[in-house]
Amino acid sequence: MSKILSIFKKNFKIQDRVAICLSSIAIMISIISLIKSCEQTDISKRSYYLNLDPILNLSFDLDIVKSEYALIIQNDGANPLYDIKLRKSNGLLSLKSMEFITRVSQRSDSLISNKLNPDQNIRLPLKFSEFQYTFDLFDHLNISDNIESIIPVHCYYMSYRREPDKKIYYINKYLFLLTNSKKDAIFPSDPESLLHRPMLEIRNALEKIDELANKN
Repeated sequence: MSKILSIFKKNFKIQDRVAICLSSIAIMISIISLIKSCEQTDISKRSYYLNLDPILNLSFDLDIVKSEYALIIQNDGANPLYDIKLRKSNGLLSLKSMEFITRVSQRSDSLISNKLNPDQNIRLPLKFSEFQYTFDLFDHLNISDNIESIIPVHCYYMSYRREPDKKIYYINKYLFLLTNSKKDAIFPSDPESLLHRPMLEIRNALEKIDELANKN
């Protein structure tokens, strides 16, 4: 009887070991399958994002009554944007030659934000004193052209990156500093929002000849 029990215990141990071994193998297969599934998901997401361009929009909030001005940086895409940088320039644009009579540009980009999530925006205040400085170039320079043939312009050049390949994108925006005939007031104006076709045509022509914008 004891011999039979010994054989039974021995067989039970072997069966138990086999069961444990099979369970371990099943668990390993499940883990490997899960890892493969996650890898395929990551590959699918990466492929999707690589075929999806980000959407960054620039607009102005120009409250002339309150003298409050801002550049609005809006993420209208489905994914976050990274390394958002800005470079600015300002000068006097001749409408005769479509060239800058004088121009001052930043030498390097300024980091605005490391990350901008979808539907979020950044409000970047614009100083009226900077508009005034550009406008005063009329008086500081000996310009023979009349005021009707020159427009003071502020230019904003934005760069940003997407995930997962860190591809860089560019967008630019122009602000015209219009005035009255007496040149005693400044009206910062977005040419893209003006119901004045010539202003939009000037803006489009400026973009074509703008070396800073085209260098992007």
